[in-house]
Amino acid sequence: MRYRSELERLATLDAAAIEVACTDCTSVGEFIACAVDEYLEFDVAAEEAEARGDDEHAAFLRQEAAAWRATVRVLRMMGAESGQGDRRHGAA
Repeated sequence: MRYRSELERLATLDAAAIEVACTDCTSVGEFIACAVDEYLEFDVAAEEAEARGDDEHAAFLRQEAAAWRATVRVLRMMGAESGQGDRRHGAA
């Protein structure tokens, strides 16, 4: 439940994606890959905005990138926890 709340707070994934991530541990890796792509894209866009002198928009884009990085951290914790649970129960 704590992961769901944290993902909702970050507001990067929609409700359906959060539901899938929280109920299907096999989906977490795909969500991590997408979230990494998102923060990389926002970082590039922020650099481009800074180069144009649009500092306000660059700051917004950096905040978005930070939210996606935080999403990656939460998803990785979810994945690590589900992996530990699998090992305790003898799953490969």
